[in-house]
Amino acid sequence: MRWLLVTFLFIAAASSAIAETRMALVISQTEYRSATLSRVSSAESEANAIADSLTATGFDVIRVRNLFKTQLNGELDSFRKKVDRAGPDAIGFVYYTGHGVQNPETKESFLLGIDSEIEVPSDLVRYGVNLEIERDMFAATGAKAVFMVFDACRNVPSLPGFKSGTKGLSVTSAQTNMLIAYATDAGDVAQEGLYAPVLANEIRRPMMNSGMAFLNTQLLVAQQSGEKQRPWTDNKIYKPICFAGCGDEASATAVSMSGAPKQIQSASPDVLSAYEAIGRAYFQSITGGSGSHAAGNADFSSMGCNPSTVWDENSCQAIVADNEDGKTHLMNALSADNIDELIPLSDLKRIYADLADPTFEPTRQMLGYLSTPGNGWYSWLEGEGQAKQLLRERLKLGDPWEIAKAYAQAITGGTGPKASGIVDFNELGCGPSSVWDEARCQKIVLDGKDGKSFLMNAIRPDTIDQLLPRRDLVRISSDPAYKDTWFMLKNLSTAGNGWYQQLEGEGNAKQLLRDHLTLWDPVLVGRAYFQAISGGYGPTSVEELDFSLMGCNEATVWDESSCQAFVSAGKDGKTFMMESLNQHTIDDLLPMSDLRRVYSQDGYQATRDMLFNLSAAGNGWYDYLEGQGGPKELLRRRIIEAQN
Repeated sequence: MRWLLVTFLFIAAASSAIAETRMALVISQTEYRSATLSRVSSAESEANAIADSLTATGFDVIRVRNLFKTQLNGELDSFRKKVDRAGPDAIGFVYYTGHGVQNPETKESFLLGIDSEIEVPSDLVRYGVNLEIERDMFAATGAKAVFMVFDACRNVPSLPGFKSGTKGLSVTSAQTNMLIAYATDAGDVAQEGLYAPVLANEIRRPMMNSGMAFLNTQLLVAQQSGEKQRPWTDNKIYKPICFAGCGDEASATAVSMSGAPKQIQSASPDVLSAYEAIGRAYFQSITGGSGSHAAGNADFSSMGCNPSTVWDENSCQAIVADNEDGKTHLMNALSADNIDELIPLSDLKRIYADLADPTFEPTRQMLGYLSTPGNGWYSWLEGEGQAKQLLRERLKLGDPWEIAKAYAQAITGGTGPKASGIVDFNELGCGPSSVWDEARCQKIVLDGKDGKSFLMNAIRPDTIDQLLPRRDLVRISSDPAYKDTWFMLKNLSTAGNGWYQQLEGEGNAKQLLRDHLTLWDPVLVGRAYFQAISGGYGPTSVEELDFSLMGCNEATVWDESSCQAFVSAGKDGKTFMMESLNQHTIDDLLPMSDLRRVYSQDGYQATRDMLFNLSAAGNGWYDYLEGQGGPKELLRRRIIEAQN
C-alpha cells in the first residue's frame, strides 16, 4: 500500500510540476553516405539515452534519425512551429548527435544531413543547417525556455577544401530564455559516447535546476576525460526549471524513475535500532568510511553503493527495508542523541577537506539536499530540533553572508577569515593569483554557487562596506600583484556584459559595486599628479593617495616606482590626468600659473619632456584620446599658450 501511495504522489506531483508544455526533438545522424564523413557509431545510443531521460521527465519526444539535409531542415522547422503554437509556457528541447562543421572562413556552424557531399566550404550552405539561423528562429517562438544541445563536434579532418586544424563547431551564443550546449569546447572535437550518458543522468536527477544539470555535466565529462573534453554551455534561462522537479514532486520523482524498486529485505519500522544501523551503514557507504557498510541483510557494499554511485537507483538509492532507501532510514533515525554515532565528524571532515576533489562531490550534493529547508525533501522532518536542522548544523554549511566575506578576503589578500563552515577558500588555494582558476576561486563551493556568486548576492547598500572594505580596495588598486582581483571586480560590476545581469539596475549589486570601486575623484587624482610634477603649491594628495610620499616630483617624472607607479585600478597619475582632461576641467587640472613656471624656469626638463610626449599626436601615447577637441589636442594648445 505504501508503494502505491508513493506512486500516486509521484503522478500527482509530477503533473503539478510539469504544468508547462514539454516537448523535445531528438535527432541522431549515424549513416553518412560520403566517404569524407565517418559513420557516427555512437549516435543512436546517445540519442536514445537522451530521449529516454526526457520522456521520463515529462517531455513529449519526437525521435528521428538519419535525415537528409531537406528532412533535417523540415523536422527542425516543424518542431519550431509546434513550440511556437504551444504558447509562453512551452519548454522546447532539441538534441542533435552526428556531424557538425564550422566554415573556416565565416566561422558559421552547420549540422550535416547524411547526404552531404562536402568538396569546398561553400557546400555547407547546400548540405548543412545553419545553427545561427535555427537559434534565431527558436528564440522568436517566445517559449518559456528552449534548450539546444549539439553533440556534434566530431573530427572531420579529411574534408577537402578545408584548412588543416579546422575542428568542431564555432560559438553560437544563446538568446534570452535559451540554453545552448556543446559536447565540447568551441573549435574542439568530442569523444563519442561520453557526453550523452552523463547529461541523460543529470536530466533525471531530482531537485536539479536545469542550469546546474548542464554545469554538472560539464564538470563530470571534463573529469572523466582527464579534461581532454570540456563541454561548453551558454545559459540565458533565468527561470527555475528542473527536469525532474524542483519541489515536493522531486522526491517522488526520484523513487519512480526506474520503475519497480529494488527490494532488499522487509523490516519493521518499530525497531529504531535497526533504522539507526541502516542509516549509519548508508552514511559510511556514501562517505567511504571505515565503519560497517552493512546492517542485517542490507549490505550497501554488495549493492555497489559508494561515493561515486550516490545517485544510482540500483545501489545507494535502492529500497532496502520497509519501502525506504538508506537516506530515508538515516533521516528518520537522526536525533540529537545519536547524531555523533550516525554522522561521525571525522567522516564529515574527510569528505569536505578538499572541495576541489571530485571524489565526494555526489555525497556533498546529497547532504546538501537532505539538509536544505523548504525544498520538499523530508518536509516532515523540518523545524526546530528536527533531523534537517540537526544535519544542517552538523554540516556547518556556512552563512551565505560569511561565505561572501571569506571570498572577498581571499581574493583581496585581506587579514579577515577566508573560511566559513565547510567552505574554506584557503584550502582551495583561492587567492589574488588564482582568481580566474576554475578549480579554486571559481570552484562551486555550495548550493551550485562559487564565491563570487555569494559575493554578488550579498551586496546591498548596507553591506558593501563590510564585504569590500575601502582599505582593502585602496591597497589592491595600486598593486600589480592584485591586477587579476581588480579585473574580476570590474567584470562583476560592468553593466551589460552578461555577468549577473539579474543584479543590474538602479541600486542593485552591479551598480553598487561599480560606484564602490571608484575610490577617488579622477579629476582630483589628475590634479594632484600635475601638482607633484610641476612643483605646484596645490595639494599633491587625495585622501590616502599621496604623490609626495611616493617620491613623485619634477626630478622623478620618469621613475616607475614613484611618478609612474600604479595608484588605482591599474592606472598611474598621468593616465588619470589625461582621461579627466576636457574643456571643463582643464583650468583645474593644469593651472596656467603652474604651466608657465614649468616652461620658464630651470629644473623642469623632465616635466616638459613628459608633457610633450603626452600631447604629441600619432606617437602611440594615449591614442584613444586623440582627435579634435580631445585631451591630447587640448593639452597641446594649453602648452603653446603657456609658452607664449
